[in-house]
Amino acid sequence: MTSVMNLLEFRLLPVLVSRLPDERMDIQIMILDTLYNCLRLGGSKYMPEVPIQCDAMGAFTRILKKEVVADTRVAAAKCIMMLSFYKECKIQAYQGETTGILIDMLSDSKSPVRAAAAGALMAITIDVEAKKQLVRENAVNTLIRLLDDTNESVLLNVIKVITNVAEDYRGRFELHSCIKTVSA
Repeated sequence: MTSVMNLLEFRLLPVLVSRLPDERMDIQIMILDTLYNCLRLGGSKYMPEVPIQCDAMGAFTRILKKEVVADTRVAAAKCIMMLSFYKECKIQAYQGETTGILIDMLSDSKSPVRAAAAGALMAITIDVEAKKQLVRENAVNTLIRLLDDTNESVLLNVIKVITNVAEDYRGRFELHSCIKTVSA
């Protein structure tokens, strides 16, 4: 906790975000892990203003757009999830490219990537407009298919996203076909 507060006190979060795209992959993962802890433990004095000012959501999204290893994609998605607990950041996520990229990640061959993407979408879809966007982008069918996933983290996060999306009328209608699967 002290090291996170020191990073924030010395205004190093924007520096880390700006360095993120240019670093080697192994360094990117360490930076993303550090940023995750800053976002998780930063407190109201710094969150969400500092990440918004330095376009952290944009930086994380750009990492997801690259062809990078699964560990990097997982770390970036976890940062997006943490950032998306703030209303302003949810809006950034669904108004930009972030949500679409996360939906695509739900079809990744690696289960940690699917789990991290679903976790980020779970945080984003608490917002009404984000729920509607997921339905408009036909993510419901992908979510239904993931109910057969054998990875518990994927399954747990997908159920949370489905719960959020079910609050949207059209989403609830599309999810009607999977009620037996979810209740089993």
